[in-house]
Amino acid sequence: MGHPVSKLLSSLNRALVLETINPIGTAVFVLDVVGDGTFRVFAINRHTEKDIGMPVDSVAGKKLEEIMDPEHARWTGRFRQQCVETRSTVEFEDFFDAPEGRRYSRTTVVPIFSHDDRVVRLFGHGVEITAEKRAKEKLRESEARYRHVVEDQADFIVRW
Repeated sequence: MGHPVSKLLSSLNRALVLETINPIGTAVFVLDVVGDGTFRVFAINRHTEKDIGMPVDSVAGKKLEEIMDPEHARWTGRFRQQCVETRSTVEFEDFFDAPEGRRYSRTTVVPIFSHDDRVVRLFGHGVEITAEKRAKEKLRESEARYRHVVEDQADFIVRW
């Protein structure tokens, strides 16, 4: 059974949802569940507008395939669909290409239930993890260089 707050959120209009999510300093989005794996943008906050370079008025009501790469929309769609089918929170790692390069986020999608307990919207929240991903990649590269040096030294020592 859906949470009472979730049921309240399902009945709010876009203006009230925007008033609620705009102050949040990370990416937030609310999607309408249309059915057969289709999701439409209900609202995005200012932070998300900045990230994707599109204002809420230009994306509201559009399918995700219309505002993002269709292949990427299908890939992330499996997580949204999992949220609907399991009626529970789903977390996944996502990425998007920004003017300054690829950026990564840890995304959480939460179902929003109607008064009759159907999943009618999804509330999503993304926390940027680009710096963390890049630091891990640099560490892997450093470890690989170190491993290469050690392996070369072992060869040298055996020959000596």
